[in-house]
Amino acid sequence: MPDVPWTLMFDDGLDGVVVVDPNDPQNLQEAKVEGQRAGDQPYRLELVGGHLIVGWEEIYAVEVDSADSLLLADSTIYVPAAEPDRVWMIDYSGGAIGSGTLTAWQVSVLGEEITPHFEVDLDADPVIGVPRGLALYSDSGIQVWDAVDDVVLGSMGSGPGVISDSTFQHGGALAWCEVSCEQIHVTGVPDMTDVPIDHPDEGVRFISGAARFSGDGRYLAAPAESGDLVVFDRESGVSSVVFDLPSENPTSVNWSESGHELFAVTPLQSSGLTRITHHLLGTDGFGTVDVSLARSVDFVVVPEGAATSFLAVSETS
Repeated sequence: MPDVPWTLMFDDGLDGVVVVDPNDPQNLQEAKVEGQRAGDQPYRLELVGGHLIVGWEEIYAVEVDSADSLLLADSTIYVPAAEPDRVWMIDYSGGAIGSGTLTAWQVSVLGEEITPHFEVDLDADPVIGVPRGLALYSDSGIQVWDAVDDVVLGSMGSGPGVISDSTFQHGGALAWCEVSCEQIHVTGVPDMTDVPIDHPDEGVRFISGAARFSGDGRYLAAPAESGDLVVFDRESGVSSVVFDLPSENPTSVNWSESGHELFAVTPLQSSGLTRITHHLLGTDGFGTVDVSLARSVDFVVVPEGAATSFLAVSETS
């Protein structure tokens, strides 16, 4: 793999991260993250405005550059907001997901409450933020709720669906699919216009829940069960296969902050290794490295060297 100016931070499933430098893939380093702990929450690790968001019951923002940790709120869980530098706090009066009264509010990564506390009277559970509100899951379909006007903008699908990602940039949108994921839908928010995306090869299904928008909101990367990685350009309306990946296990993808560099991570079951693939949009090439990672699902991409602060804290603790 050619030198890349990015570092990958993988959730270790417990109280921290495994730091991987793609330029030195054999030198894996572990670091603790204050506020991170094992538990049953939908998001283990998110990168928002230069901060890692972690935790459940107590939600923390941890600045990447300094490793300084700030308690954002006491809340059952959090879900990412579509708006930059914000997080949705999701609190259930019963203390567990789906138990009791649901209250939601937005907090900045600096701890400022951005919105009032909204009581959400819907038979559905929040999955991710959309512009002005939330996308919620229910057995009868995905609902898009506008918090400002307290109104459901629309419902997608006739049964359980899988939400992948949302974006505030390039016109707000939500990426989702039916359970089979034969198509991925990009639904505009708040106008609710829908663009279905098919794999260029007929009959190939996408991996449910794995599609991710680039930081600028223009592109959607979607790994397929066949091992292909498809990138959809919302501006041109064209989708294309950018490279092939191992298909023996599901792939997760994420983008660099620049929005034009894409990383894909695939466990190699036969060898016990994990393959990291890097691709720069607009080029034909890609690079790969294999690393000894036991767990490789949730990861974020930060500037090269940014994780040094976490490693220093872990060495002194």
